[in-house]
Amino acid sequence: MMGFVTSRAAAVCLPDRYLLRKQAGKGGMGAVYQALDRRTRALVAIKILRSQGTVELARFDQEARVLAELSHPGIVRYLDHGVTATGTPYLAMEWLEGETLEDRLLRGTLGPFEAVRVACLVLEALAVAHARHIVHRDIKPGNIFLVGRKLDNVRLIDFGIARRVVESKRLTRSGSTVGTPLYASPEQARGRADLDGRADIFSLGCVLFEALAGEPPFSGDSPLEVMLSVCAGSAPALSAKRTGLPKALTSLVRAMLAPDPAQRPQSAAVLAGEFAEILRGLEPARQAGGQAEPLVHEAGGERPASYPSALVAMLVALSNVAKDEERARVAEVRRVLEHAGCDVDRLGDRRLLVTADLATLAEQAVRLAAAAFALRELEPAARIAIATGRATVLEGLPTGPLMDRLPALLEGQDAGTIRVDDATRRLLPTRFVVVTAQGHYCLLAGGATMDANRRHLTPVGTPIATPGQLSARPRRPSVTDG
Repeated sequence: MMGFVTSRAAAVCLPDRYLLRKQAGKGGMGAVYQALDRRTRALVAIKILRSQGTVELARFDQEARVLAELSHPGIVRYLDHGVTATGTPYLAMEWLEGETLEDRLLRGTLGPFEAVRVACLVLEALAVAHARHIVHRDIKPGNIFLVGRKLDNVRLIDFGIARRVVESKRLTRSGSTVGTPLYASPEQARGRADLDGRADIFSLGCVLFEALAGEPPFSGDSPLEVMLSVCAGSAPALSAKRTGLPKALTSLVRAMLAPDPAQRPQSAAVLAGEFAEILRGLEPARQAGGQAEPLVHEAGGERPASYPSALVAMLVALSNVAKDEERARVAEVRRVLEHAGCDVDRLGDRRLLVTADLATLAEQAVRLAAAAFALRELEPAARIAIATGRATVLEGLPTGPLMDRLPALLEGQDAGTIRVDDATRRLLPTRFVVVTAQGHYCLLAGGATMDANRRHLTPVGTPIATPGQLSARPRRPSVTDG
């Protein structure tokens, strides 16, 4: 007996222990589903590997084995792994409700107390991994999960490229780069084979710098330029980006960002203790209601094109038309969207990427939602998805987490519907009617009531499990302490 969940893309078949409920996320190599564990009656996350390449299979197996031996409250809990009846590898983990630190930073920087507390929790988890000679190799805001959206309940996730320091078999060629450029250590950027836990310490230093300053320590107009900046060791002083921080904190972050691993703190466990001491020093000020000095971005200073920032974007999948009609149809759709004040890029396969160059996320969300309704008048069968997230604009087009989220939102969508993610839903004013259908938020109208054909839809107040939940914020972050 097997459990099934079906979509237009594929069917997933798992042992009867798991009852699949819905797809929760999708990446280049696979997808994550929410499922019910019939043994425990608890929700679990099931990661399914779609890509069957030799390296991908080895990494997936390694992630499962690494998680199986890492037991710590700060690391996502392993439950089970195996192969489905159709030969597809799967990995079962605890289901996490909340948001990533990446999502949290969309709403602004952290106060020093909260940033230091996150550092302590991540370092305690890393100390356990490092003690078993396991290097995570991809510490970044998107892999630090805040359970219940709380900064004092942290899980490290995604050990997909983790590596044992002592293992002889490598899953990357010598000289190839692993990790994410904005957070990769110099030794990772150079493709060094002899990585150890100090690479994770460097990456966490990058995360803390961004959490406190509102921008990463390294930048450039392309991933290559970012890596060159990392290798040059040209990180600015944190104290120059945000005043009023404890000197012990800025000094410790600077030490974590040392280009030479020998000059960094050598142990995650020892470093966790140093951050804990800073935390104790910050506690009296926090209890007294002290607030950090506001973060001010200088007017007129342009950021590099590769700077990651928050953005609302809309992906449109047009209905099938005859080849000789397609160009005229796309041109008419573009005219309607541009008349609505949007920028339009064609992605191929009758898909359009739509953005709005406005100052705040709330303004962008409203503009795109209104444009979606205008488009639906012209193209009633179009499938439309609107999402909010971090993106890096390269050569005029956004890349990054937002561009992973949009296609996943569009998958399995009915013709003529407008889906929005939770971040966008929170940005929209109350005149927009948002309901839940098949585990997704759907935008019905700008204030209209549901008609008889929509009775199967659930009011938006009904609980729905979504991995990331965000609130509105202006594009430029402000300092908060929680």
